[in-house]
Amino acid sequence: MYSPQRTSRIHNRYDLLSYFCYVPWTALSGGTDICSLFGGMCSALPVYRGEIQCRMLGMAVETFTHDGRNCQAGEAGELVCVRPFPCMPIGFWPLPGFGTDESVKAAAERFRLSYFAEYKDMWCTPPGS
Repeated sequence: MYSPQRTSRIHNRYDLLSYFCYVPWTALSGGTDICSLFGGMCSALPVYRGEIQCRMLGMAVETFTHDGRNCQAGEAGELVCVRPFPCMPIGFWPLPGFGTDESVKAAAERFRLSYFAEYKDMWCTPPGS
């Protein structure tokens, strides 16, 4: 979900579509859980097959290894948003004031475990979500 599509798949689709007309093509990184994109398209930048063009506005995105250090060029890793972003969800339902104390605490813990457990205080969407 958070990496460019396989290059062979992009070549096939891009070649087919560009044969008939100009179609802007890009790889995206984001999801419904953040209601946004970490990386995506910018019409002012060149497109390279199999690569995500740029970070989106307001997204402090980096890649981390499983042991929590920044990845080096060419090294695979997890996409992590290291600072809060404009459309960042504030939690799972029920939020404070909308449920019992027990259900609110349980929802807050599920939210923390879902996005902030891998790298402390940094958003990381778990693989396969």
